[in-house]
Amino acid sequence: MTTPKSFNLSQEYDEFGSQIKLWITKVVTGIIVADGVVHQDERQYLALLLQGVDRGDEALQAMQEIIQTKTPPPLEPLSVGPEMSERIFRHILKICACDHDIHPAEMSYVRKAGLALKIKETTMQRLIRDTMIEVKDYLFHEIHEHLPKSEHRWLATIILKTIYADGRLDRNELVYLNDVYTLLEGDVEQLEIVKTESRKLEMRDLPTKDIAPDIGSKILKYLMHLVLSDDDLHDQELQSVREVANLVNYDVQELEDLISSTVAHFEYW
Repeated sequence: MTTPKSFNLSQEYDEFGSQIKLWITKVVTGIIVADGVVHQDERQYLALLLQGVDRGDEALQAMQEIIQTKTPPPLEPLSVGPEMSERIFRHILKICACDHDIHPAEMSYVRKAGLALKIKETTMQRLIRDTMIEVKDYLFHEIHEHLPKSEHRWLATIILKTIYADGRLDRNELVYLNDVYTLLEGDVEQLEIVKTESRKLEMRDLPTKDIAPDIGSKILKYLMHLVLSDDDLHDQELQSVREVANLVNYDVQELEDLISSTVAHFEYW
């Protein structure tokens, strides 16, 4: 889990009691060490969470021991009702997703937290999926806000080609079709023209673009969400993402890491 440059404790976290805050902090510490690497900014992130815990010094020492051993701790069940369990689990998911990605090792530990909260499997999957959709919406907002307007049609073509890479339009992909519509400023005629053009072009034939690395990364993460959205994985879709990576000059190894990480989430969708 890579933490953002700044993190403000939400009002919901402040409203939790000290016992729940301490439990959440323990879970977050387990998530931090789950991938075997602990960064300095993650230590600072943890310190922010501990500010809301009454037993700050004692809790900090316990969390530091977890970080030193790099071993996610076992989680004792938390005696709260179903509604509170969902609130806590949703809050943990939002913390995990604050960098707009969740590592597979982190997800595995998050599921352990869900079991400790006695959350049903179907509920857990729904909450995880809802969180990933929120991440997708955030990614599109950032892309739409910062990608030059002159490149919106180019991106619309890429999204359409990725949607239809497997030869069909799944109902879960309709929200991505709506994003294409947004990129084209709601112009139905332009949408039909771009659809027709996208069928004639190969992804690799589209022009390369010199765009900011951060936006390129967000585009690829967004496309990986699209690939998973139809509850199936197709080689054609993954190949489309690889070809887009070439168009934005994205690092090959970083791309493969992104694909491996995202595909590992497939069972949760």
